[in-house]
Amino acid sequence: MTMEFSRLLRLSNADRRTADIHADASPAERRAAAERLGVEAVETLKVDGKLVRLAPGDLYEASGAASLEATRICIVTLEPFTETTTTDFVERFTTTPEKATPADADLDPDALDIELADGDVIDFGELALQYLAMALDPYPRAPDAPDAPPDAPTAPARRPFADLDRMLKAKRDKD
Repeated sequence: MTMEFSRLLRLSNADRRTADIHADASPAERRAAAERLGVEAVETLKVDGKLVRLAPGDLYEASGAASLEATRICIVTLEPFTETTTTDFVERFTTTPEKATPADADLDPDALDIELADGDVIDFGELALQYLAMALDPYPRAPDAPDAPPDAPTAPARRPFADLDRMLKAKRDKD
């Protein structure tokens, strides 16, 4: 698996105090992220996060904010425009499989799942990309795009009983 924007933080960094991370993507990482996210280009990609060990024991919380400035193609004008997307994230991790939330568990919708950490690190860059992918507008629209395309044909109003009206009129004319 390719890691377009990998920023690892060891769980042991949060054993005694909160561990912080602040990262900007390099040009190569931004190109790879653009391909993954399906956007024309990524101008900026940032993550600011913190890792906290929760009491008791082997439970960690990764939280933060991710931001992306990307060139998108407007669905109306088909012209490129720049869009900024920001999102916050909170995830909980453990290294003990018994503490991880089973896939088939009945869950409280307000409770956080507990994910199994990949070794002894959390990838904040990957978290940022996952949350940004969910936050991207699936139908990007430039701020100055018209409400409807200028050459869009207007469909005539459909009258559901027009055929019945014609049939009744034809029957009356016969009689």
